[in-house]
Amino acid sequence: MSKPDEQGLLRAHGRLENIRSLPNEMRNPIILPKGYQMVNLLLKHLHEKRAHCGYKSFIYESRKRFWIVGVRKMAKQVTSQCVTCKKLRLKPMEQLMGQLPKLRVAAGFPAFSNTAIDMFGPFQVKVGRKALKEAHMIIFTCMTTRAIHLELITDKSTDTFLMAFRRFASLRGHPVNCWSDCGTNFVEAQQYLR
Repeated sequence: MSKPDEQGLLRAHGRLENIRSLPNEMRNPIILPKGYQMVNLLLKHLHEKRAHCGYKSFIYESRKRFWIVGVRKMAKQVTSQCVTCKKLRLKPMEQLMGQLPKLRVAAGFPAFSNTAIDMFGPFQVKVGRKALKEAHMIIFTCMTTRAIHLELITDKSTDTFLMAFRRFASLRGHPVNCWSDCGTNFVEAQQYLR
């Protein structure tokens, strides 16, 4: 049975009383009842002091000085009500993948039936031994198989693009559908290709 000490505090007595290397607060911790507002405030303070750790960590911290009746349930309650802990322990949302368009999974069509077209560059191309010329590249991508076809062009004009498209079509066949961005050479070539 625990008795009040000199300060009028109830202290727990246990098997650690004979270990003189521990401080007196650990050998005889102060007994605190469950459900009191002061105990809740103490647990919240220890929780923030321990940088919003899990409930087991600040139960350990509280038992260095206090023996709180029903501490585990109260500690779980403090961590579950802590807004910072809720934010830190949120599970990331899962990415919802959209359905692929029908043309991306269309089977039975030859490669490059559905083609995406884009242009990238500029970069330097060596012409002859010393002369450098600026060039661009047109990439034709099959939307079903993701195969690519590259064509080198020397400028960004519509006529140059149409010649590159003819070279592509003579090797790979005419595509059924073509997608591209709104580059001026693509837009002007659209009326010609229709």
